[in-house]
Amino acid sequence: MDTKEKQTPSGLKIAIIVLSVLLVLSAGGLAARYIYLAYFSPVQSSASVSDNIIGDDNAFAFAAASDLEVDDLMEADVSAESSFSLRAVPVTFLSSSPAEDKPASVTLELHKNNPSDNEKFTAQNLFPSDIITKSFSVKVYHKDDVTLIFKPEVTDQVKNLGDVLNIKVTHAQSGNVLCDAPFNQVKDTEFPLELAAVDGNETTVDFTIEVSLATSVGNEYMLSSLNADFNWMVSSEDDGSLVPPEPEPEPEPEPEPSEPDGGDSDETDKTPDKDDEPQTGDNTNILLWVVIALSSLAIAVLLFVKTRKENR
Repeated sequence: MDTKEKQTPSGLKIAIIVLSVLLVLSAGGLAARYIYLAYFSPVQSSASVSDNIIGDDNAFAFAAASDLEVDDLMEADVSAESSFSLRAVPVTFLSSSPAEDKPASVTLELHKNNPSDNEKFTAQNLFPSDIITKSFSVKVYHKDDVTLIFKPEVTDQVKNLGDVLNIKVTHAQSGNVLCDAPFNQVKDTEFPLELAAVDGNETTVDFTIEVSLATSVGNEYMLSSLNADFNWMVSSEDDGSLVPPEPEPEPEPEPEPSEPDGGDSDETDKTPDKDDEPQTGDNTNILLWVVIALSSLAIAVLLFVKTRKENR
């Protein structure tokens, strides 16, 4: 009696062996991943970013930082029925650049040991309508009422520029104008300002000086120049009312940090290493292992069933 042996095709055997190996590897990977997460994985933590304006929930925050309306933000979305289309929405970002720089203020101090002071001034190669602005802060140390005097003095000029070069001095606190005339008309003239006694024996007065060349002036003054002294002084009759400035208190030295009893300075000053920082993500794609394992198991079962049927 002839016995017909049915043998499993070599191709199916190889496929079953390969799928079995993949199944074992996938199961091993899943088991190793589970053990790592259960016993060796660092504590997971979350991080929040302040002023985050990403996402629909923060449309109002983004609109507040730009010129967009909230409705425009909601409508600017990707259409699922189109390949890639966005409705263009113009965005204007807030500028962080500082405002126009103001001229730096020159500080002068008048007191018992220094009843007067001055600041040099030079104007040259000016064009019609040019304006030079200077700011002054004058500190007067006095115990009684005193008279503060401003006195412009022309020390040198070319082509009589002082005839057309105008000087305007304004008391910043009150807005009152002390003088507003060409240099040659007001030079060596004293302009007084009364200062009342105050608590603390210190009064600060701010002035703005504008030197300008009128637009009606011709170009004949283009190469001309003028040098002057801006003098600030206290009336000689009030010299007895001036007091020396109070010395500024010396800053107290910061106490050195003391180590606690029984403490270890190495532990106190220890900076956490980068490796000690909490992990905020998981780079392992566990779903891939599950898909490989299930696919290998399903195909192996189908091939095994098919082989059994063919051997019967």
